[in-house]
Amino acid sequence: MSDRRKFWPRFCRNRLAVISLLFLVLIHLVAFLAPFIAPYSPEKINLLQRFAPMSAEHLLGTDENGRDVLSRLIYGGRISLGVGFVSVLMSVTLGTILGGIAGYFGGAIDSLLMRLADGMLSIPLFFFILMALALFGSSLTNIILAIALTSWMAVARVVRGEVLSCKALEYVEAAHSLGAGHFRIFCYHILPQAIPSIIVAATLGVAYAILTESALSYL
Repeated sequence: MSDRRKFWPRFCRNRLAVISLLFLVLIHLVAFLAPFIAPYSPEKINLLQRFAPMSAEHLLGTDENGRDVLSRLIYGGRISLGVGFVSVLMSVTLGTILGGIAGYFGGAIDSLLMRLADGMLSIPLFFFILMALALFGSSLTNIILAIALTSWMAVARVVRGEVLSCKALEYVEAAHSLGAGHFRIFCYHILPQAIPSIIVAATLGVAYAILTESALSYL
C-alpha cells in the first residue's frame, strides 16, 4: 500500500485531527462566503446603536460606531487569511531558494547566506516591521512584503539542513554521474525530500503572519 493510501485511514482514526481540519475548512468557507453570510455591511454605521449588547439583531453586539461586530469579524477574516497565505507563500519561496543555494553549493555562499539569516533572526522583527511600515506606509501590500521579507529565515535553515543531508546520497551522485544539471538535481532529486519540512514550517508561518498582521492592525 502506498504512503498516500496509508495516510487517510490513519488520519481519519485521529478524531482531533479530523475535527481540526473541519474547523479550518469552516473558517475558510465563512471568510470566502463573507458577502453572502455576513448579516450587515462591515462599514455600515448606526450611531444610535453604539456599543449595543449581543442580541438577535446583532449576535456579537456593535462597536463604538454602531457597526456590527460579527460582520466585521467575518470580513476581517478574509484579510487576515489573505495576508497569512500570501506572505507565507512569498517567504517560503524566498527561504527555499536561499536555503537550497546555501546547502547545495556550500562554502562562502553558505556562510554568507546563513550569517545573513542569523543577523535577521537577531533583530526584534516586530519592531523592524513596525519601523518599515512607518517609513513606507501601512498599506496591505507593504504589510505582506514586510512580513514575507522578515520570516524566510526559518524556512531557509530547514531547507539547507535537508539539502545537506540529501546531496551526498547515492541517487544524487548517480544523477551527477549521468550528467544532470544542478537545477534538475535540486528540483527533482533533493527538493522533494524537503517538502514535508517546508509544509510544517509554512503552517506555523501562516499563524505567525496572522498574529503579526493583527498586532500591526491594532497598533
